[in-house]
Amino acid sequence: MLESFYTDSKVHVSTTFEHITSVVVYFSLGFILLYLGKYKWNDDQRRKYVIYLCVFIYFLQWFKTGIRLYLGNFDHTVDIPLHVCNILPLGMALAYYYRSRITFAIFFFWVMCGTLQANVTPTLWDFFPHYESLRYWFTHSLLPFIAVYGLVVLGYKIFYKDVLLSWACMTIGAYLMYHVNNALGSNYWFTNRKPGAATIYDALGPWPTYMFQLVPLALVLFSIMFLLTRGLRWLASK
Repeated sequence: MLESFYTDSKVHVSTTFEHITSVVVYFSLGFILLYLGKYKWNDDQRRKYVIYLCVFIYFLQWFKTGIRLYLGNFDHTVDIPLHVCNILPLGMALAYYYRSRITFAIFFFWVMCGTLQANVTPTLWDFFPHYESLRYWFTHSLLPFIAVYGLVVLGYKIFYKDVLLSWACMTIGAYLMYHVNNALGSNYWFTNRKPGAATIYDALGPWPTYMFQLVPLALVLFSIMFLLTRGLRWLASK
């Protein structure tokens, strides 16, 4: 069991029993989080507990780095937590801690249009109980619920100007990460090449064409998600 925890399997986890089971299990935890926040916790607990969860998930990202350093197989091109989903737990924690509606709105669209699809087309190459499997599903399955939590439980409002701001920040972030990748020889944010696994990127053109396709596509997806938040605000009023 211990050996399975740290030995890389290098097998892609997608549309497998583990994939489906993991999504069901962790999504169930997400619904429990929303239920507790909405109906069981007081005002202080609602904010405090979701911040604790965000911080825990953020440190999970560094756990991967730490264990690879310990095992002696650390690779700076893939093991530094610089991907969007690695950064988002910290971003959401700061948004909730400082009660910043704008910060929340920026990261909300990143989560709902980026992290959420990672549950459908995972870029995971290790099966349970490998530490990377635990980290991947805990992060990617719970982050969408942490984002929805702000709307349904804490009552944050989102406006269309937030769509444009979030989109602009992501576009600038991708541009900056492209140069970071050039310096490190890495592919964080997948700005320098497509992921090795089958993902939504496969429906787009080759590099660098897909990067230019993603810019307007992100704006469309953010706009659609904005419309869906209207329904979430209705739920929050119940």
